[in-house]
Amino acid sequence: MGYRQCLVLLLVATLGAAGYWAVTATPLVATLGYVRGVGPPPYALAFDLAGLPPRVLPAWGETSVPVTITNTGTRAWSAERIHVSYHWLWLFPRGWPMWSRWTQSYHEGTRTVLGGDVQPGTRVAVDGRLVAPRWPGLYWLQWDMVEEGVTWFAQVAPRQPRRLVIVMPTLAGVVTPLPLLVALAALGALLRTRPSPRRPSPFAAMGDVGWCAAVLAAKPLLLVRDAHMEPTVVAYGLLVVVAIVPPLLCAAVFPRRVRAWALWLLGSIGTLVILGDELYYRFFGNFLSAAALLEVQQIGPTWNSIRSLFTPDLLWLVVDVPVALGLAIVLTRQPSADAPGQPGRLRAATAAVVVGTAGAMLAVPGLRSDLLGGRSMMEELSPFGYHVLNAWTVTRWVVARPVITNEQKTEVHTWFVDRAPQRAGTGPSFGVAADKNLIVVQVEALQDFAVDYRVNDVAVMPHLARWSERGLR
Repeated sequence: MGYRQCLVLLLVATLGAAGYWAVTATPLVATLGYVRGVGPPPYALAFDLAGLPPRVLPAWGETSVPVTITNTGTRAWSAERIHVSYHWLWLFPRGWPMWSRWTQSYHEGTRTVLGGDVQPGTRVAVDGRLVAPRWPGLYWLQWDMVEEGVTWFAQVAPRQPRRLVIVMPTLAGVVTPLPLLVALAALGALLRTRPSPRRPSPFAAMGDVGWCAAVLAAKPLLLVRDAHMEPTVVAYGLLVVVAIVPPLLCAAVFPRRVRAWALWLLGSIGTLVILGDELYYRFFGNFLSAAALLEVQQIGPTWNSIRSLFTPDLLWLVVDVPVALGLAIVLTRQPSADAPGQPGRLRAATAAVVVGTAGAMLAVPGLRSDLLGGRSMMEELSPFGYHVLNAWTVTRWVVARPVITNEQKTEVHTWFVDRAPQRAGTGPSFGVAADKNLIVVQVEALQDFAVDYRVNDVAVMPHLARWSERGLR
């Protein structure tokens, strides 16, 4: 038997073993790995859970699993402090020392409320929230419960049986490496043909077009996944239009040497836009806008916080740009091929414009006048469509806004003059800070009751409470 047959048999055996574990749930699953001793029963905090999650989940996807939980401990559960949760564990058992630091990949699971206090011996049915791991692979799912700020039930009572779950890659996870692969393949094909006088293959000659189209199509999907957006059909249609029309226009209008740099610049700008959206969403929970760019000078004081938002998974957004730069350099040094005639270019450009116009017309009926937030507009128009509309709106407001006439100025002045008596000083607080040093303390996102709140007769905000007693509030 040759080595190839051995490799095939080994692969089949591995897949068979994984399939066996994926379709069977035996008590042996609960015994895999080392379980720290928790002593004999009874246990103050213990539970039994009945409910089967799906065997296959998309990466970073959320689902609900109907489960029935029985309080097998001696303590009642407070719905305010005790919640249902879970852990994602790597496939390898905890008992293997070399894998011990990899056994808990996602320790803190999403919480599910119980809906009410649960007495010992009683059961409750809930829809458990379950969020799959970010990275595809094979994971053990370990259901657990937690008393917030105190302990996990698995630390003081026997653990629940584990269940093997296959986490599949999402569409974004599959297509995100596409720009890098296209750029590498085209650059490699060009470098292989450089010593010879023959022309490069059509794929290599149009590698810059393919890379730019891949950037405009694939990278927005990464933002869609990370922001948990639900784009409409119109948004996906506009995404395809944006990925096809600009590269085709550049290919039809510009000669090769100019086209290579134009497409690299377009793809780089698209990359920076998506990267900015990713960082802005992680920091503010919203998406980048033209108004935010006008305040870019405020980045300095918050740079350390912004820098902490850069994670290794963002490398997929930028790692292809240097490779595409090398591709553009090689393309500009290639001997010029016979360029298509002007009528052919015009026909191709006209077709691209028609496709783009049709996509824009399809998007118009899907717009609603109540879409004010960036997220809603992003889901309706796709990331690049949102930014185009946002830039156009800001430009129209800032550049093309009408000039205020003298009649309008007079009307505003009259409005303030007529209401001057209403702004006269009234009330006991008027003028109390005259001829004194005044310090204004403004606190955002703080409810007023928290200033005087006390826990176990200890003030939560003693300094702010003391200031409020000595000042105006």
